[in-house]
Amino acid sequence: MLNRNIAAMLCTALGLASGLGHAADWEVLEVSQDHVAMVDKNSIHQDAERWKAWAMDSYKETVHLAHAMFPHKSRIVLYEIDCHSGKLGYVAWSFQSGELGGGSTVWADRASEVAYFSPEEGWSEAALIDRVCGTRLVRAQSFESLPDGNESPGLRSPAPRQHLSWSMGSGAFRLDSVR
Repeated sequence: MLNRNIAAMLCTALGLASGLGHAADWEVLEVSQDHVAMVDKNSIHQDAERWKAWAMDSYKETVHLAHAMFPHKSRIVLYEIDCHSGKLGYVAWSFQSGELGGGSTVWADRASEVAYFSPEEGWSEAALIDRVCGTRLVRAQSFESLPDGNESPGLRSPAPRQHLSWSMGSGAFRLDSVR
């Protein structure tokens, strides 16, 4: 029964994040004992001069927005990111009662207009900007565009990323580092 509930939560999270009709591929941005922040790397895309990406924050304990409003254990947010200014804003969001996008929807909405803000250092939004804007730079300086096939002098190999995987057999999470 527990494995079915966990599988249902994962399917819900993946379904919410796949608004563009693709399978989500969650990449860990930050992880601690009580929180994990992830980005769906398949959702990172350019929209005019801005970039967009779906991200999820999942908490071990229930958290609240403001003063005891909207108690939730996870939130899935579509961010719009301005890589030039280093700011981002909320486009759409869903706060869920369970971890990893599971449970019932506590609050979901869309912004009528995106209000940009600078994330505080060390917050998951700062890691999201680094990840998405790093993707932008890599795409802009594609290796394929170099006639001799050599690396661009200013472009380094990307740092290893961590991927969160769920093992149904053991009922546990595992972090994998891959390039």
